[in-house]
Amino acid sequence: MNRKMLLLLSFYLVLMPVTCNAFSKIYPCQGCPAIRLDKIMPDQVQAGKEFEYKIRVTNLTDAALTDVVVTDTIIKNFQHISSTPPANIQIGKLVWTFSELGPKETREIIGTATTSSGGIVQNFVDTDVTYKTPLRIGIVGVQPNIVITKSAPAQVPACKPIIYIFKIENTGTASAYNVRIIDDLPEGFAAANGGSNIDIPIGTLSPGASSLVSAVVTAQKSGTYTNNAVAIADKNITVESPAVTTIVKKPVLAITNTGPQTQNVSKEITYEIAVTNTGNWPADDTIIDDAVPAGFSFIRAGQGGTLMGNKVMWKIVRLNPGSTVKVSVTYMPNSSGTVVNTASASAVCADVVTSAVQTHFYE
Repeated sequence: MNRKMLLLLSFYLVLMPVTCNAFSKIYPCQGCPAIRLDKIMPDQVQAGKEFEYKIRVTNLTDAALTDVVVTDTIIKNFQHISSTPPANIQIGKLVWTFSELGPKETREIIGTATTSSGGIVQNFVDTDVTYKTPLRIGIVGVQPNIVITKSAPAQVPACKPIIYIFKIENTGTASAYNVRIIDDLPEGFAAANGGSNIDIPIGTLSPGASSLVSAVVTAQKSGTYTNNAVAIADKNITVESPAVTTIVKKPVLAITNTGPQTQNVSKEITYEIAVTNTGNWPADDTIIDDAVPAGFSFIRAGQGGTLMGNKVMWKIVRLNPGSTVKVSVTYMPNSSGTVVNTASASAVCADVVTSAVQTHFYE
């Protein structure tokens, strides 16, 4: 073949369309396909001219693979120029490392190279891949989560019992064992057994379970009391409830009894009695009574008073805080001398109060 024909053939080879050839390998993982490696390069290239080639690495599994290393062993008649991502260039090798290859993920390497001379560059790179299959074991952490709330009436009369209601629940993912409710009562309160604290055993509280319990306490005096409850369980679990405040109120009665200091024995005498609620709670079923003095005869009672035995009595259904009620009673003395008239008042939750007035009767 003469020189002219060789030039025409070379020109023809350069101008002919570029086709691709490709090679694939599948790497097993314990008998199942794990990684597929594809190498794609032009079918024909011109000596000394740059060309592009691709390497694709694909994770065929449903789990992530780590430390994936792709290695190209460079043979003669091939010069590496660059790649994306960049290669770690070693003696006779190009190395790419991927820290992780996700499930079904494909990563692509695009390289640029040249051939140093004409002729067939058969299997111009020898590519290999290594990887690691992480063994991931999921452990679900479970733990109890105790929540406790305490409720109480906002205000109560001092003589009535106070009912505390406790709600305890486990919102966690594991059972709580030996659960107890502890409530150290404020000073001035007493539990049903006379003690100063409440201790209620709950036992085991499963995830999602709750318990509603109550306790009765009494207040020994009026005032404002604030405290909270505590839930305890195994594993050093201690949980406090929000604080609650209860105001303990009480009706307080004040009484005055007025009448003449001296009186003619031949005249009727009238005593006036006034009762005031000076406390902060209504005085329900307030009773006012006036004892008939010895030697006196009952004449009449104002404001609906009634003689019952040796007493004159008035009943007021409710005496609100700050309110005053006034009553009167009239007697006829039967002899001269000094007489003491005593009136008293009582109500639910109120202490009994008395007031006395002394009168000297003369002829």
